[in-house]
Amino acid sequence: MPDSGSVSQRERRLRRGRVILQHSSVMRPGAVLSRAAVSAGAVLVMIAAGPRSLAAQKAPVRGEAQTCAACHDQATSSWAASIHRRTVGAPQIAGSRQACAACHRGIEDHLSDVTEVSKRPSLKGLSGEAVSEICLGCHRGGKQTLWKLSAHSRGEKGCLTCHDPHGGTGSQMLKAREPELCQECHPVQVAEGNLPSHHPIAEGKMVCTDCHNVHGEERGNPPEASNGEMCFKCHGEKQGPFQAEHPPVTEDCTICHRPHGSPVDNLLIQDQPVLCLQCHPGHSDGHRTPIVSVSPGSPETVEAINGFYGRCTSCHSRIHGNDLMSGTGNPTFMPGSPLDGGSEDSSG
Repeated sequence: MPDSGSVSQRERRLRRGRVILQHSSVMRPGAVLSRAAVSAGAVLVMIAAGPRSLAAQKAPVRGEAQTCAACHDQATSSWAASIHRRTVGAPQIAGSRQACAACHRGIEDHLSDVTEVSKRPSLKGLSGEAVSEICLGCHRGGKQTLWKLSAHSRGEKGCLTCHDPHGGTGSQMLKAREPELCQECHPVQVAEGNLPSHHPIAEGKMVCTDCHNVHGEERGNPPEASNGEMCFKCHGEKQGPFQAEHPPVTEDCTICHRPHGSPVDNLLIQDQPVLCLQCHPGHSDGHRTPIVSVSPGSPETVEAINGFYGRCTSCHSRIHGNDLMSGTGNPTFMPGSPLDGGSEDSSG
């Protein structure tokens, strides 16, 4: 018997839990054990044992996987704790394709001679396309419908590039969490997510698959018909409709924005006014009276440039669209409403 000083804290909790059960009313001779009483007793044992014992418990290996467990204990144990254990008893899957046989083809040949290496039904020796075909046997339809249109379908390992079918992370059984998993192949995009202006992926408020269907869509991996439709799911206030619409908003948000991250505020691809001047000639264009003089060396020109070629959105703050038009019928993209004479506050 070890002395009391060598008894671990976990063992003391276990002993305390047994004592509680032995002296509880549900353990007295002749007592009827109700379901609630048994559950209560089990909870007391789990509390006394501590959280580590829960993690250490092995999920039962079911079905034909019990045969495989004789040699592949670690693989079957991780499988039994994964979502793939549901293949056992699934009515939509033939009995011969349940448990390990759902993914590992040729198990019968392997069992006939387990020493023959060529008969081992491992997925590791298969091509990426062959692996994906096995997975698509169950995971068809929904987001996987257009898998073959995805760039990920051409990966060397197919689905195994991102997924661990025996014990991956989360319900999707990923090899790692996002964005760390995505970073292995897309380091530039993940690095952009650390620039000063970025979507809150690093903060844990969203993940890459909020914007990308990695299993493929008609136009690649974005799940919506256009970039704008995808962005409007979160940025609905930019959608309109407006009487005056800014063409980049209706055409493609990435004309002005870098979705993964930018050193410029608001994910802009360049700072103002350089970005705006790529499409707009500014306040010295030719179809109206120039606001800015074009006389070289003129002090007025320098002063006007400083005033009108700073941040365009200082005046045109409704750059995604608004309903206020100028007297000549041109969009202003300025605050205000045509119903109150262009004033932000109609009360005065």
